Amino acid sequence: MQKSTEPIKTTTYTVQASDTLNSVAARFDTTPSELTILNRLTSRTVFPGQVIRVPEKAKKRKKTRTTSENKGSSGNEVSETK
Repeated sequence: MQKSTEPIKTTTYTVQASDTLNSVAARFDTTPSELTILNRLTSRTVFPGQVIRVPEKAKKRKKTRTTSENKGSSGNEVSETK
C-alpha cells in the first residue's frame, strides 16, 4: 500500500559561493536529506551557480501584540479620544 502525500510546493534557488547544503536547508526550514531527495542529488555537495529546488517558505502570519502601555489597570485595552 502506498502513502498518499501531497506534492511539496517548491521554488528554485541559485547556490551562492558561501552556501552548503546545510546552510541552504536551514534557510528554507528543511533538512539536507530532504533537499538531496527533492533534487535527486547523488552527494551532499552543491556548487556556486547550481540551481536547486527548495520548499517554498510558508507565509508566516504577523502576530499582533498589545503592549502594556495600551492597557488599563484591568488589563483591557484603553482607547483614547481626543
